[in-house]
Amino acid sequence: MKKLVKRVIGTMSIGVMTLGIALTANAQSIKSEKEVKSEKEVKTRKETKSFATQAVWYDVVKINPSGGDIPSNYRIVGIGSAPSTSPNPNDCAQPNSSGQYCAFQLTFDENEDSGSVLEKDVSTAMSDLSATQTGQARNPSHS
Repeated sequence: MKKLVKRVIGTMSIGVMTLGIALTANAQSIKSEKEVKSEKEVKTRKETKSFATQAVWYDVVKINPSGGDIPSNYRIVGIGSAPSTSPNPNDCAQPNSSGQYCAFQLTFDENEDSGSVLEKDVSTAMSDLSATQTGQARNPSHS
């Protein structure tokens, strides 16, 4: 009789341990699936946010004629349209590599007010809008 009781207890112990391992493995599997779904949701939110930007062209003038050819030496005077993509020696054009800057394109969150940076230098405007410079144009006739 004692042998039978020991075998029953042994068998039940093995069964309980097997059940415990199976439940733990299942719980880990469910947790992993939730983490994967959560990561996908975060990626989707980030991707959605990255599409919520605007690119705005600003007309600029040089602040100090003898100052450097750097964004902090150019003041935003207006919101403009995209300068020509063909080189033009007499006008503001994107492919021009000589002359004075005449326009900068800044890209920033669409919730920001694009007009809030008028009359500021380009560096300050980029900082205020958390913007990146994504384009520029020069006018070779203005050195």
